[in-house]
Amino acid sequence: MKRISIFRRLVIYVLIISGAAMSFTSCSEDYIRDHGNGKPAVIDYVRVCDPAKADSAIYEAQMLSIIAIVGSNLQSVKTILFGETEAALNTSLVCSHAIIVTIPFSLKPSYNMRLITADYKITDYPFHAFIPAPALDGMLCEYVADGETAVIKGNYFYTPVTVTMADGTEVEVVDCSTTEIHFKVPTGASEGPITVTTSYGTTTSDFHFRDTRGLITDFRTLEWGNSYKKGAVSDVDGVDGNYLLLEAPAAGAWVWNNALSGCYWAKDGRGIEPIAEGLSDTLALKFEANIIQWSDIPMIIWFKKSNEEFSVDDNNAQHHWKPWLMEDGSITNATTNGWRTVLIPLSLFNTNKEETSSERILGDMSQYTDFNLMIFGAQTDATKKYPVEIRIDNPRIVPYHNH
Repeated sequence: MKRISIFRRLVIYVLIISGAAMSFTSCSEDYIRDHGNGKPAVIDYVRVCDPAKADSAIYEAQMLSIIAIVGSNLQSVKTILFGETEAALNTSLVCSHAIIVTIPFSLKPSYNMRLITADYKITDYPFHAFIPAPALDGMLCEYVADGETAVIKGNYFYTPVTVTMADGTEVEVVDCSTTEIHFKVPTGASEGPITVTTSYGTTTSDFHFRDTRGLITDFRTLEWGNSYKKGAVSDVDGVDGNYLLLEAPAAGAWVWNNALSGCYWAKDGRGIEPIAEGLSDTLALKFEANIIQWSDIPMIIWFKKSNEEFSVDDNNAQHHWKPWLMEDGSITNATTNGWRTVLIPLSLFNTNKEETSSERILGDMSQYTDFNLMIFGAQTDATKKYPVEIRIDNPRIVPYHNH
């Protein structure tokens, strides 16, 4: 057995001492965290939690945003107040030189941040926490008739609230909650974005009321598609005149039924033109849907090029729409209780007919000219057949902003 050299013994000794010191430091930090050390917390600056902006100090932020407080002796901080409202602290996000915290919400803006340590040492820091401007996520339905009630979905809708149409017309707000605004559509309402104003700011929507941007078809003329492989066209209880009606008394797995398919083929419509311009990851498909009954069979939606046949077996990326599929995997009867606007980011068009692939990409949308959909495919229980009645209108390609 070889003797341990003096140098190696020294190294081992240093490691043992270092480990003891680390252990002592850890215990010491734990004690300070629980009892304080007689010193107040020190704040050097506050920043957003974005690595690209780590060196940029901020002096204000909207409530419910996440910030990082940078300084020293922060490990003993037990309470953070923004004005009179206490923030929730996660001890795993508190260390000696930084604290990550979410600014709590209050209907009263604050202009001071107060840190209190375990031994009640107080540090005040000037910081403005303000109530966010309205956030507009979308509309329950973007096509609503004059005189009817429309619904805007979003957040931070604190009264008094004002809603203005694209032409500057201020509308009558029927009801308002934090996340919904119900308003009466004025006579002669114009297409375009909607603006919402509260005491805390003004926001103009990315979405358009009665949006016709990138409209593929409105089903109002016989040239909307092909006379073959399409469902019926009806205007009974429509959202905007004619719509595509997909209807069958009993639909089953992999049953090809022309009454459950629809399309827009450019050669029979406006001529060979791109379905849209731009890359698929910046765009979304929108349409209005009124689902009366539908369960357990996907709607396959895909785009094709002018020189391709109508086929769900091609290599173009598809999306399988399944509003009847619940988060827990269970199946329900999908109903919308009226017309609703549906948005599907084109980035979700990533599969094939059998859904054995999820890596397809549409890419440049200018290469596609035609639009197709079909109730077709696999079922959870292939022994069953289900009645289907789905109404579709105004399919369109619009800019997509993933906030």
